Amino acid sequence: MSAGDLVSIDDVKAYLGGDLQSNDDSVLTRLITAASAFFTTACGNPILIQNHDELYDGKGSTRLYLRNTPVLAVTSVAIDDIPIPASIAVADPGWVQNGNVIILFGYWFKRGYANVAVTYEAGYAMVPADVAEAVIELVGLRYRGKDRLGKASESMGGIATTSYTQKDVSPFVQSVITRYMRANLA
Repeated sequence: MSAGDLVSIDDVKAYLGGDLQSNDDSVLTRLITAASAFFTTACGNPILIQNHDELYDGKGSTRLYLRNTPVLAVTSVAIDDIPIPASIAVADPGWVQNGNVIILFGYWFKRGYANVAVTYEAGYAMVPADVAEAVIELVGLRYRGKDRLGKASESMGGIATTSYTQKDVSPFVQSVITRYMRANLA
């Protein structure tokens, strides 16, 4: 598995069934990496745990919404290069994390451009089951569709016609992408 792959080749092979050729492993591996990258890019939000060092514009408020979710831990907050301590108790001066929000007590996110620096960890320790299924489906669709690239339908002796979907992703895959999509908090 490559770094960033959201599913294993064994999971994809189990989904596709037993009619695979031994030389399909390289194709499936490439498709897994591409489908994982597609899913992550479409969400705009990394799925697996990552550390983030980000700059934000101060808005003159006491709340800051972090870009990536789920937020596991905030390591540091600084405003205009001045470190803000973590609050020891509720309402003590400093910052507290509440989900993907940092709340300040006794401070505010002073207005400015890229003047707030936050270091935090966000993502899932394991790939959520619905994400794995969506990526496996993307791989399966691309793998099974390789023989019908450019075809919208196919006729067999005037007796039967087979039509192929022209969508990039299925409704299921799109619904999972939407669930994990980064919220626009601007």
